[in-house]
This record gives sequence, C-alpha cells and structure tokens, in this order.
Amino acid sequence: LILQGLHTALDTSGAVPLLSCRGAVEQADLLLLDIKAADDALFRRLTGRGMENTLELLDYCENVGKPVWIRHVLVPGLTMEDGQLHRLGRRLQPYACIQRVEVLPFHKMGEYKWKELGEPYTLEKTEPPSPEEAEKARALLREYGISARLTFSNSLLREEHLTDKKCNELCKMFEHAPDTDNSPHTHQLQNGVIVHSE
Repeated sequence: LILQGLHTALDTSGAVPLLSCRGAVEQADLLLLDIKAADDALFRRLTGRGMENTLELLDYCENVGKPVWIRHVLVPGLTMEDGQLHRLGRRLQPYACIQRVEVLPFHKMGEYKWKELGEPYTLEKTEPPSPEEAEKARALLREYGISARLTFSNSLLREEHLTDKKCNELCKMFEHAPDTDNSPHTHQLQNGVIVHSE
C-alpha cells in the first residue's frame, strides 16, 4: 500500500512495547491510538496493565512528528466522570502531534461476545451515555484546546446525523452500484456503516 502511494493508518492501544512496534509505526502515515483512561490506576483496572507503553508510543510520535488521532471511549461511571475527563485533557494538551481526539460513547453492541465466551460482563447494567452527556464531555475536552469530535455508533444516531449531503450521496452510490457477480441482490445494499463526527 505504501509503495502505491496510499495513505496508511495504524490502529493500536499501545500495549506493545515501542521497541517491538517502532518499524510499523514509522511506516504508517497516521497513528490511531486508543487511550482507555487518563490515569494509571483506572487504566490498569480496565486493561490489566499500566499505561507506560501507550505513553511511550505517544511520546515517540511527538518526538518524530507523527500525526496521531486519539480514540477515547466514554463509559458512564468510569471514563465519563468529569475528573477523568479533566485529567485526560491535561495529559493530552501538551502534545502537538495530536490532530484530534475521537470521543466514542459506550454502546452495548459487543455485549454478546462476552456471553459467547462464557465470561462475566461487568458493564451489563451500564447504559450508553445520552447525546447530551456525550456533548458535555466533548465540550469539556475542548476547553483544553483539543480538537475533540464525537463519533457515534448506530445505537446513538439521531435524525440530524443523517443530513450530511456527501454522506448520503456516497450511500446512494453504493446502493445503486451493480453487483459484479450478477447475483439476485443486484442494486440492494448488503452491508454498511454510518459514521458521524462533529
């Protein structure tokens, strides 16, 4: 892909030590870095490990000028608390390499995976944040000069999220694209994902 001149992005939680992943990071044009929590105690509680590797990777990107998009999930009772968001804002504020922070409201779509694995799901009673709560979190992060954007799952889409003309034109293009195998599903949209960012 790189040899063909295509833009490449590496999506990671930063769990792998920099020594082991530096080559892949150097090849990517953009790093999508998941930061699960703003402080080490909560990070360790959520992931079972400390955040040293994640921060080392972020520091490396800062030093070499590698563009980074941070992805942060808002979980009520955990990462959505004001204190946690303020800590996240203070932690990320000094980094010039961070182009944006994608704020992803918690959703329930992956809950079935835990049941299939026979593992206890500790967030079973946790409800997704409301759009108003998600907007409040985004606004709080913006107080730190961070370009924070909300990225909704389908479970949080509202009518106004579907008014983007370019997005709708793209959906129509896929909907009317002919099937290459002449299957009976020609001109029918089989799969799709709608992503909305503010």
